[in-house]
Amino acid sequence: MDRELEQLNGTYAKEKMRVRSSQNNELDKRKKEIDDGEKKLKKTKSGQNQQQMKLYCGQQLKEYKHNKEAQKTRLRSLNMPRSAYENAMKDVKMELNRVKNARETEFDEKLRTEMEEEMMGYQRKQLGSLHQLEERLDDEVR
Repeated sequence: MDRELEQLNGTYAKEKMRVRSSQNNELDKRKKEIDDGEKKLKKTKSGQNQQQMKLYCGQQLKEYKHNKEAQKTRLRSLNMPRSAYENAMKDVKMELNRVKNARETEFDEKLRTEMEEEMMGYQRKQLGSLHQLEERLDDEVR
């Protein structure tokens, strides 16, 4: 009877180790899927952001050129001496560049913030699903 109990205890311990190993493999597999999904999301979102930034910069460049030409026309109509005109145009260009760069920086920051928020949402969602999996596996052992 003692030998039988000992044998059952040994079988139970082996089975428990096998189940734990299987559960750990399942958890590791799920964690790898989450990491891969996160990398894929980041790569996709980065590509989209680069494309949006490229389009935005092109739009800003067109606006810069339009505003520069408008200022150029306005300054020419004032019949200024050449040196005063060139200095005024230099100031206009500096201001237009400053505005263009500020808008591009602001847009880039907006895109970066959106990506970070999307990544945090993904991580939060995946962490919740991983926690549920861990709880289900713990319940199976009991």
